[in-house]
Amino acid sequence: MDTWRYFELTHSAHDLLNPFRPERLDLLGERLGLGPGSRVLDVACGHGEMLLRWHERLGVSGLGIDASPFHSRRARERAEARAPGAVEVREGRGEDLRTDELFDAACCLGASWIWHGHRGTLEALLGFVRPGGAVVVGEPFWKEEPARGYLEAEGLERGSFHDLEGCRRTALELGLELIWMGGATEEEWDEYEMKQALAVDAFALAHPDDPDLAALRERRRRHDEAYFRWGRSCLGWAVWAFRAPAS
Repeated sequence: MDTWRYFELTHSAHDLLNPFRPERLDLLGERLGLGPGSRVLDVACGHGEMLLRWHERLGVSGLGIDASPFHSRRARERAEARAPGAVEVREGRGEDLRTDELFDAACCLGASWIWHGHRGTLEALLGFVRPGGAVVVGEPFWKEEPARGYLEAEGLERGSFHDLEGCRRTALELGLELIWMGGATEEEWDEYEMKQALAVDAFALAHPDDPDLAALRERRRRHDEAYFRWGRSCLGWAVWAFRAPAS
């Protein structure tokens, strides 16, 4: 089935499409010193929740972009309802984004594959922030050595992700300074995964004759097996915020 449709169906009940409770973003926005007049870029913005929360609570405005036609459409509808004129949402690939604007913060949560990993993502986001601005990334990381079976099941390599210190060290090598880090709890991971299970169940009950249903269920079963057998113990998630050089 279409990959974008798969992710939209499995994440239909999520505001934030990552294993991180949305309210934790409020603290991050405060730590970054964002406020009225601050401009934020969110690449792979999903349903737009981070930008919308920061607008509602801190008064920021900004631009979100997502390659998924489903995610970008939903984010645009939510922005029109919650942040009219303040948050713009575009459908498009992050790697194709061209803008002369430099933002106070440039963010990418959970989509470092766009720029082939953590280092490439940090380098790309640096190109979108003003001197002294903030770079925010959401990254999986290895909590322990992953089993070969897990890597094969999820289509990953050992080098797909760093450990926590590797994430921090890569940022320092690029001249960034650590501002904040928040790791997902096991409860947040479970909530993130089980919301997907509930979404698939709700879709199956409402659309028993959908031609994609069998493929949707099979893909989720394979993912659930990998999560419970290996992923729950070996893979973590963290959101990082770094300060860009002032000059």
